[in-house]
Amino acid sequence: MKAENTAVKPSTANGAFSALVFAVLGWAVLETQLFGAPAGLKAHLLASAMGLSIAAIALWRCRRMWPLFADSAPGIQGGARTRFDRNDAAGAAALLAAGCGLGFSASAGSVVLIVFCVVAFGSAPWPKIGFCRRHLYGACTVLGAGAAPVLMAKQGTQHPLFYLLCAWMLWSAALLALLVTWKQGAAPQSPPGPPAVREFPQPADHLPEHQ
Repeated sequence: MKAENTAVKPSTANGAFSALVFAVLGWAVLETQLFGAPAGLKAHLLASAMGLSIAAIALWRCRRMWPLFADSAPGIQGGARTRFDRNDAAGAAALLAAGCGLGFSASAGSVVLIVFCVVAFGSAPWPKIGFCRRHLYGACTVLGAGAAPVLMAKQGTQHPLFYLLCAWMLWSAALLALLVTWKQGAAPQSPPGPPAVREFPQPADHLPEHQ
């Protein structure tokens, strides 16, 4: 899919990325506990149907809204699949730490901490970070690599209903972020060339006389 040739608001792209992360994290939190229970196949299918469906919609929004996504976008060199360089190390390390923080907040047993991390993560300017802007899939992978060990290490330390509540909170945040991206849409972009001259109607007493 090619990127759209429209200017996208940074908050819109950020909302799509946050929705993708929240949807996948909520699914990972619930699946980790279901595997440890162990739970039946029906429970895994229900959790996957909910979490991965939201993640698929969020990924579709990211493909339409994320800066520099398509290599074939007009006037854009590179894209979301550009090569890694030395400048990406700091961004990847920051995302790894953010993933650890998300994993800890999702398994710490505090609803207030989850809300705080969701608000903080959703408010961060991710499209302005070079590593995130150039490597969408890489950013999601690094976040998952940071959150997964924490979730596995703290598996079963809280009441099972807390993990269900945590997953629903993350999915609700993802749906809210998606609704915001749909409401905001793309920023209007002026067409190339000189600005159009607006013509105003002349008053009746200045109309030209007919010969």
